Amino acid sequence: MAFTLGMTFGTNADGPIGDIELAISDVKIERVGEVPEPEYADPENILGTVTDESLYQESGIAEEKVAQENPYKLVIWYDMGGWAGAPSNIVYTMEEGVLKLSITQPAGSAWFAAQLFYFSLPVKDGGTYALTFKLNSNKAGKITVNGNVIDIVEGMNEIKVKVTVAPEAQFPVKIQFGTEIPAVNMGDLEAEISELKATPWVDEGDEEPEKLPTPVGLVASNMNDTTLYTAWAPVENAVSYKLYIYTEAGEEVKTLTVTNGQNTPFEELGLEGGNYYAKLQAIGDGVNYLDSDLSAPSAHFTVPTVNEGEPKKLATPFGFVAEIYEVDKFRTAWGGPTDAPSYKAYIYSEDGTEVKVLTVTNGGLIPLSELGLPAGSYYAKLQAVGDGVNTLDSDLSLQSDKFVIA
Repeated sequence: MAFTLGMTFGTNADGPIGDIELAISDVKIERVGEVPEPEYADPENILGTVTDESLYQESGIAEEKVAQENPYKLVIWYDMGGWAGAPSNIVYTMEEGVLKLSITQPAGSAWFAAQLFYFSLPVKDGGTYALTFKLNSNKAGKITVNGNVIDIVEGMNEIKVKVTVAPEAQFPVKIQFGTEIPAVNMGDLEAEISELKATPWVDEGDEEPEKLPTPVGLVASNMNDTTLYTAWAPVENAVSYKLYIYTEAGEEVKTLTVTNGQNTPFEELGLEGGNYYAKLQAIGDGVNYLDSDLSAPSAHFTVPTVNEGEPKKLATPFGFVAEIYEVDKFRTAWGGPTDAPSYKAYIYSEDGTEVKVLTVTNGGLIPLSELGLPAGSYYAKLQAVGDGVNTLDSDLSLQSDKFVIA
């Protein structure tokens, strides 16, 4: 890691020191004490032995970075907040090295109800490995393993994916129930995961390298006025992806390496304001898999023209949910944008008449008694509200699903 030197002129207690001229010289960095030897994964048993002690217990629910910081600990995540729909739930236990999952995912929940993360210690020399495990499921569907979409059957599944690890990097295990692009969930599920292993990849025969399939489902769109969002259906055995950006006239102006679900600031792209589209290429390892053909073009996206001092219109909200929660509360939630000063929900009766406008929060609950609406069927739209100086109000979102006040 980089050594960082920071100096602050003044203190919180005493305030700034005022005008000053300084000359700083003879800055040295000297090592004090012995440096501990780095600890690496056992090359003969990279993922260690999964036991009942492997379950991460400290907070119960945690994210990928927690698994990276706690090697050889199984970390479980579920959508307890209802990111783009109703919240999910999961009950999980470890018995004799077998992880048992009982997942509840209500209709309308998006993407993954549950995710599993597990990381090794750094692999000293890196390499290409086969990640294998057994998955016993009470239903068929789709799962995502280290970015690879896999169809599973009801009953026992033998899962195997190819994983390339850079030197000094950790071996990752990332298992999601469902797929993000396209958004497919598995709903309620009972599953067991066992015999998690990483073994050196062995090629079968000396066949010519296989060309990777052409990527599909490319999304390249404005996440907001400052960011380009890219996502696609993962290509099995791809080691990376390249995004090619074109002007409306078809001139290639930018090539960059991207990851699925990446947000790239427009400032980093260095493109002039205007309309563009993109194509995607899956990159192979050059030994067993060759690079794919370019994907079909994405829909056009717009790089905003920056005019100093001119307020920007906020991005239109997406993923808006308006629903009755626990019988007597009105709940609102959305996927983005998340940086607006405030948000307004416009409520309409079934015939399209606007009947209420109120300020709402993401995931907020409002008692139905405060709405003051008679019994009936309604729907709502959301607007991101600007400050009027730097940002302007967004357009209204797509309407929510209908909700009924009894």
